[in-house]
Amino acid sequence: MFPPEILNLIHKQRYQERLQEAAMMRLVRAGRHVSAHHEGVHERLFQWIGSQFVSWGCALQRRSLSMRTAEKGCCTCP
Repeated sequence: MFPPEILNLIHKQRYQERLQEAAMMRLVRAGRHVSAHHEGVHERLFQWIGSQFVSWGCALQRRSLSMRTAEKGCCTCP
């Protein structure tokens, strides 16, 4: 059997390993939470940017249409 000093040293090493593993797991969980939060923020940002592009595209189409009708000498009623 091992002397008590060796057993105590092994116990301390295992304890330190468990502490490091628990700290790593906390970091992983915290990283997942932050990642999930940022995904929601990015998704909302991309939706807003997409809606802005759509509205700008519609405005350009309306302007292009009005310029074409003006060139033809036509007048469109609003």
